[in-house]
Amino acid sequence: MWLVRVELPWACFGFEVTDDGWVIEAAPIAAWTIGKGGRQVVGHYRSRGGRVSWEQVPHRLGYAGHPLTGSVEELHAPVDALDADTVPESYYQKVLASREEPARASMFRPGGEPGTSCVP
Repeated sequence: MWLVRVELPWACFGFEVTDDGWVIEAAPIAAWTIGKGGRQVVGHYRSRGGRVSWEQVPHRLGYAGHPLTGSVEELHAPVDALDADTVPESYYQKVLASREEPARASMFRPGGEPGTSCVP
């Protein structure tokens, strides 16, 4: 993994490049670079007068402790972990609905009807 820093007269930002040369994450100003080749992007910014520097860092992109780069076989572990962590849509909708119930209930006084009270 490589962290690339670009310094232009009007901005300073960075992006991440995988070891095989693809931009996988970028500052908002450089979002167009995601999915492009790192060398191509560096050339683009250098041609516009930018100073470009980089440093190699340990791989950081992952899910549940499993890296998200590598071969297809290596991606099975994070995909399986994500699948195990994912709840069914029906359950998610029930959770959302239960969060709305207390909000509606708080509109009523303890007696259950608007304007009523349980104090005699």
